[in-house]
Amino acid sequence: MKWIASFVFAFTLLLPASAHSEAGFAVVHDGDGHSTIRQSPDVQSAIVGRVTAGCIVYVHDNRGNWLSVSYGQGDKAGYGFLHRSRVERVDDLKAIPLKSEAEHRIVFESATIRIEIESEKFDAKKLPVTLIRFPGGGECVTEINYEPIWGTDGILPGTRYKGISVTQNKKKLEIPAEATAGLFEPRLSHPSTSAFSDEETGTIFITAFNSDGAGAYGCALRIVGGKFQDRAIFPGS
Repeated sequence: MKWIASFVFAFTLLLPASAHSEAGFAVVHDGDGHSTIRQSPDVQSAIVGRVTAGCIVYVHDNRGNWLSVSYGQGDKAGYGFLHRSRVERVDDLKAIPLKSEAEHRIVFESATIRIEIESEKFDAKKLPVTLIRFPGGGECVTEINYEPIWGTDGILPGTRYKGISVTQNKKKLEIPAEATAGLFEPRLSHPSTSAFSDEETGTIFITAFNSDGAGAYGCALRIVGGKFQDRAIFPGS
């Protein structure tokens, strides 16, 4: 199975970038190869973490030239402040225009890129479900298909991703099922789901803010060189 980078953090409720002038995904860009996360927005503040160039972080807001971010690197995750000169915001890249949206389907299309994302009703009979049953009664869903679940608060989801199809320069790209493994209750409406492209590198980002009303989370899928590279997941509260 292709390794997927899934970075997990706890923080306040996620909102699409359009709902907050600063909130959204960003990619670390640093000529030194890594950037430091500080405890407060001050270069003299204690270092609480480090992130390598290319790492996806989630920006909450700004404090002058500093951004408050949730981040992850390997098995370490946390919250702190990152200088804004060290990141490039995903929503500052070229947006791939919305072409159409329906209850279970959304399409983005530009002159060279077409993205189709579909969802479907979740069928518990098709995938193994892991439950915790409590002595006093009741149960909690912890895994589906042996993956941690996102989008619900311990109950079975109502919908899941059916598939993602990406065509770039008339070539259909490889988007494996693992890219959306464990991700449920997709909101296939814009701007909850959006797409962006970096024309210089040929990188495509698909961002989504999903929820069943309780299990809010945000995720960013990154496609590089015609193949799915990684994803970052940020749960809300």
